[in-house]
Amino acid sequence: MNETRSQFQRRPRSAMDGHEYQSRSTRKNARTPARNISTAPPSNGSIQLAGSRSRRRGSISTVQNNTNLDESNSSMTVFVRTRPLSSSEISRGSKIVVIPFCEDKIVRITKLGRKGAVLRSEKGCRHEYKFDNVFGPTCTQEEVYEGTTKPLVKHAIEGTNCTVFAYGATGSGKTHTMLGSVDDSNAGIIPRAIKDVFIAIRKMNGKENNQNENENSANAEYSIKMSFLEVYNETIYDLLASSQKERQKGLLPCEDPTDNTVKVLGLTEAEVNCQEEVLDLLRLGNSRRRMEPTAANQFSSRSHAVLQVLIEKTTNMYVPISLDV
Repeated sequence: MNETRSQFQRRPRSAMDGHEYQSRSTRKNARTPARNISTAPPSNGSIQLAGSRSRRRGSISTVQNNTNLDESNSSMTVFVRTRPLSSSEISRGSKIVVIPFCEDKIVRITKLGRKGAVLRSEKGCRHEYKFDNVFGPTCTQEEVYEGTTKPLVKHAIEGTNCTVFAYGATGSGKTHTMLGSVDDSNAGIIPRAIKDVFIAIRKMNGKENNQNENENSANAEYSIKMSFLEVYNETIYDLLASSQKERQKGLLPCEDPTDNTVKVLGLTEAEVNCQEEVLDLLRLGNSRRRMEPTAANQFSSRSHAVLQVLIEKTTNMYVPISLDV
């Protein structure tokens, strides 16, 4: 079982693709998702005006409910996706202990008791937890994306910082949910979100250009940059650095006092012009992550990874000026 959270907020938060098991307190708190956790004033999500140029910045950071984000007051939503047993688990005679009830948005977890148990702690029991939405083993990648992350694309383009992150035990399916196979119907959240970002920008460019031809008043330009880092042993490394020496050098986060956001000094920001360029850099960064086999997964990443996509819109305003001589 892996858990995916999406944040719709003004202050950017770090996105971690974690491998830890949920603690009991985390699971308990997940019964009632956090509400209105961010009360900070708008930072990068606001429009900044400078002379005759205005800029709108939004970002998507990656590591959800049929809840409509436009109608919800929540700044964080929590989703759970369960996977089927793997072939190795079936061969070992493992049993399914996590049952999703998608319509009720409830997950039931069964603790198997020890045969002949006397102590209460050794007996079986059941617990149920309610989330914003639940996706069962038969749910497709498209259904998960549509119900979790797609609403955030619109908000990111409009200038809001959005974060999606997945966490769970090793082998729970985080990489499959977030990346998938990238190029086909099994593509995960990241490639689908990137594709929708470029589609939305092309549509907006077409509408604004037509409007500008009629009004002859403004011209909007979009630029998209991406960065890719990993956190290994509490040290940040740049996965897109050009040289191996730079990739092995630890980076430090710092707070930017101008907009109260946390940034990583020296982190590569690569400008991209299409979906294919983003996916190529994503594959490159993944190939540089620290991997090693575990009992649960033959190819297990040993670090947290954060992919950031920065969308910046610049509008040039043309103001007619008349001079009296």
